[in-house]
Amino acid sequence: MVKYDVNDSSFDHKHGVLINKLGIKDPEELQSREKDRLVNAYKKAAEKYSENHAFSEKDVCDIHKLFLGDLYEWAGEYRTVDLSSENIRFCHAAYINNHMKDFSIELEALTPFTEDLNKEQILGRLGKIHGELIIIHPFRDGNGRFTRLLCDLLLMQANYLPMAVSEFYNTVFLKKYHEAIQEVWRAVDYSKLISLFDPLVSR
Repeated sequence: MVKYDVNDSSFDHKHGVLINKLGIKDPEELQSREKDRLVNAYKKAAEKYSENHAFSEKDVCDIHKLFLGDLYEWAGEYRTVDLSSENIRFCHAAYINNHMKDFSIELEALTPFTEDLNKEQILGRLGKIHGELIIIHPFRDGNGRFTRLLCDLLLMQANYLPMAVSEFYNTVFLKKYHEAIQEVWRAVDYSKLISLFDPLVSR
């Protein structure tokens, strides 16, 4: 779980929730609202982005705002606090802008996904995009869900099914997933992540 700093002005430590536009104090209610927003974001994003759309840094911000904009003022804006999770120190907030500009160049070069790409090529691109976004962790919250949303949009471009989201709540899978992300962080190695995604990607 992402750790919150005691001086984090975006977090309500008394109630254990991020400060939100709706004034929700109950963690379970807020989680439910976020889940509803995610479902809605899938629908809107699928309608908005065409099968031949090359994604960019702007799209990354726009999709995150589409997901959480109704709940948080900072949705679609890069975080200003440092975060850590599962023995990983994500990109320092001060360096996010520069890292995202570099990532945007890669993202535009790797997209759109097309039907003529074979599964190995799909997995290679997916692993790199997913791994880099998670390591940068550009937003205050919702990075994992947003990244899966973006990757599912890319899979749909190539006429693949979205990845099975249930796996990301499986304890065994999560342990392997965190290890794979650590390899991206430590050695810029996407192979474990690609192997983990292989059985989740199908037409």
